[in-house]
Amino acid sequence: MQTKKSQDNKIKIGGTRLRPRVALLGIFSKAELKKYKKLFPTIWHGLSSTEIDDMVSYLEIDLIIINPDVVKTPIWLDQVHVICFSKKVESLPGPTNNSATRLFYRNEDTAEYALPEMELPYSRRRDADFARLNNVKGWKTLHISQKPSEILIHEEARRAQGVLFEGAIIFDPFMKAPFATIFNREENNLGIAWLPQPIFNRVAWVGLITTEWAKSDQIRFSGFVDWTQLPEWMVPKEEELAKKITELEEKKRDTIRQIGEEIGALQLDLTEATLAADKEVRRLLTAQGAELVDEVANAFRKIGFKVRLMDKELEPTKSKREDLRLQDTSEQEGD
Repeated sequence: MQTKKSQDNKIKIGGTRLRPRVALLGIFSKAELKKYKKLFPTIWHGLSSTEIDDMVSYLEIDLIIINPDVVKTPIWLDQVHVICFSKKVESLPGPTNNSATRLFYRNEDTAEYALPEMELPYSRRRDADFARLNNVKGWKTLHISQKPSEILIHEEARRAQGVLFEGAIIFDPFMKAPFATIFNREENNLGIAWLPQPIFNRVAWVGLITTEWAKSDQIRFSGFVDWTQLPEWMVPKEEELAKKITELEEKKRDTIRQIGEEIGALQLDLTEATLAADKEVRRLLTAQGAELVDEVANAFRKIGFKVRLMDKELEPTKSKREDLRLQDTSEQEGD
């Protein structure tokens, strides 16, 4: 016997169009549309939620991609996978049933940010996008709130906040809040990705995210499975680019290792030089008493003087009026 939830899921994955079926909401350039048409077999594009609803029922949509200009989103976002690049929308579904995800400005702007550990494809893409990033002043952070007319108890709020933070691509280390995040909802395992900063290469991130979501939703993302990235399934152009990436990564590792070895050698030389200075010239500043006299005598010898330590030549019972007696050896040679 099927439950209501399983019956609903059966309805939502119906239809005959090729999958994944993607709705594009907002203003997209011709170049973007062309790339998305190569990426997905079925696409609908609308400037507003109303236009999308007029073209297709949300029950047939697998994924909605929301571009930066969008302010108002459809009411059915909790029924599909969502990738949002807008910082103007009010909220997106949260990780748990009664939670929502919202963007807020900090009371005090910060230029500080942190990059958490991520899977290699994500971290590689992030490195490429963030190469010239030096501060995040004025960026909004993502936070958990309760849905309208819902009650978010403490335990669920804590759990939702943990999921939000675990999926962080970049986060504020002081507020402990993400600037961008990716997660799957507990209730239905549908994915939510909110990347509201303009620094992200949108089409590239969509490809990475949908490939990852395909691992847990092979029905909606039947064309996005890992075997497409294996060498035996790659077209020649893919093989060529993958090979170049691998070669550059190996070169990067070799360069980092070589630089590390050079730094280690220099650090050893620096330690030896420091110890030598402590035993020699730096003693002019740090030594006292007889040690200072010896060091001053050595300094004069190095610049060509003949030095007599008078304290060592006088008898112990005689009074000592001088420490050193110097003779210019160059004058003696001239005579």
